[in-house]
Amino acid sequence: MPSTSTLNSHHTANNYQNSTNACQHQQPLLSQPQLQQQPLNETLTNTTLNQIRSILTKMVPRLHAYEDARSAWAAGNSNVLAGIDLNNEPTMHPIDALNPGPTVNQNLSELVGSVCLYRYDHPIVSRVLDTLTPGEKTQLHELSLHSEESLEKTSLQLIFSIFEHDECHAAAASVSRHAQELLHEAGNAPLQLAKFKALVFDTPKEYKANNPALPGEPFIYFNNYKEIVEAEMQLLTGVAAGASQPLIAKDNLSQQQFAFVGAGFPLTAIILHIKTGADITLIDIDQEAVNNAHKLLNICEQLGIVIPDAMRVIHADAQQCLFYSPQEIPPVTDKIAVPVTVLDLASALPTDITAKVINECTSGSPAIRKRNVYGMPQLLYPRYSHDDKTSNYKLAGAVVPPYYPPNPETEALLMGNAGEINVNSCQLLVKKADSL
Repeated sequence: MPSTSTLNSHHTANNYQNSTNACQHQQPLLSQPQLQQQPLNETLTNTTLNQIRSILTKMVPRLHAYEDARSAWAAGNSNVLAGIDLNNEPTMHPIDALNPGPTVNQNLSELVGSVCLYRYDHPIVSRVLDTLTPGEKTQLHELSLHSEESLEKTSLQLIFSIFEHDECHAAAASVSRHAQELLHEAGNAPLQLAKFKALVFDTPKEYKANNPALPGEPFIYFNNYKEIVEAEMQLLTGVAAGASQPLIAKDNLSQQQFAFVGAGFPLTAIILHIKTGADITLIDIDQEAVNNAHKLLNICEQLGIVIPDAMRVIHADAQQCLFYSPQEIPPVTDKIAVPVTVLDLASALPTDITAKVINECTSGSPAIRKRNVYGMPQLLYPRYSHDDKTSNYKLAGAVVPPYYPPNPETEALLMGNAGEINVNSCQLLVKKADSL
C-alpha cells in the first residue's frame, strides 16, 4: 500500500516516487505524474484499458506463482518450491516472484505512475472501472497487495541483515552520519525523523552499494509516508465542516493513544510517534508481520528513534479486538481490549472487515481514520463506502490527492491535500451524537 521509480524497487499502494535530495541523482522509470485535465474520449479510455491488461498479462503468471507458493507453505508442502524462470530473468524461488526486479519494477511503476496518478475526468474513470471484469479487478487488487508485501519484506530483510551483524556499531554510526547530513539539508527536521529515514533508506543504500550480495533492497518511499502522515494529522487538528474546534488540539496529540490495524512495516506508526510522542498499538493477524515489527522497533529503540515501550505490537485479528475510549472503564469482554483515542485502518484492510471493525469492535467514542481510494487508484484497492445511515459512525472529514475526480461523498468534508505522490485519501469517522 504502496510508482515511478527505479531504483531497485517498485511501488504499490501508498507511494509514487521519492523526491528527497538523497535520491534525486537516481533516474526514474517514468516522468512526473501528468496533472493536466484530460478530455473524455474513446481513445484515452481504450489506451488505458489496453495498458492495464498488458500489465496483467505480464504480471499474473508471477502472481499465481507467488500465491501457489504461499498456499504450499501454508499446507506444509515444500515440494513445489523449485526455482522458476520468468521473462528471461535469473531463476527464482516462486515466493520471490513479486520481489523488486526489472519486470516487477517496470510494470508496477507503469500501473501506479502512468495509470493511477494520471488526472482523468470522472466519466473515463467510470468507463474503465466498469469495463474491467470482476476477475481482472481482483487480480489487480491481489497484485497490489502482494507486491507491496514483497517490497516491504525485502526492505526489512536488508535492514535486519545489516544490524544483525553490527558488532562494531558501524551501521549505527552510518545512521547517525546520514541523519546529520539530512538535517543539514532539511534544516528543522526532528533528529529522530532524520535517523528513521537514514535507517530505512540511506544506510541500506550505502551497504547495498558496497555489497550487492546482501539480501533485500533499500526502501525508497520514505517521503511518501511522511507526506501522508502529515496530511492525515489535519483530520485531527483541523476544524471539520460544522465543527467549532479541532477534534484534538495540536498540543494534546502526545496524550493520545493510537492503534493501527496492520503492522508489517510500520512506517506510518513510527513517523506518527516521532511527530507526536504518542503511545501507539500495532495489531496484525500475521505472525511474521508481528515478528518483523518487533525487530524493527527494537532497532529503532536502540538508535533513539522511538521512546522505549511507547509502541507495542499485538498478534491478533482486529475483529477479535474491542477498541474502547481510554476514559472509559475497561469493558468486560472476551475480546482483546485495546484503549484507543484514534483508530487507523489501512487501505488494504478488506471492506467487509473494515465495516465490522467500525460497527462491531468499538466502544465509547474513539475517532477512526480510514485510508481509502477513489478514482483510478481503485485499481489497487477496493474502495470502502461508508454507510452513515446504518452505522453508529458518520463521515466527518477527508484529505484527498489533488488528482482525484470530484467525489460528492467527501467534497463538502475536505480538510486538506493528501499530496500528489500518494494514491490514498483518508477519511475521518466520528461517533454520532445519538450513539454516544
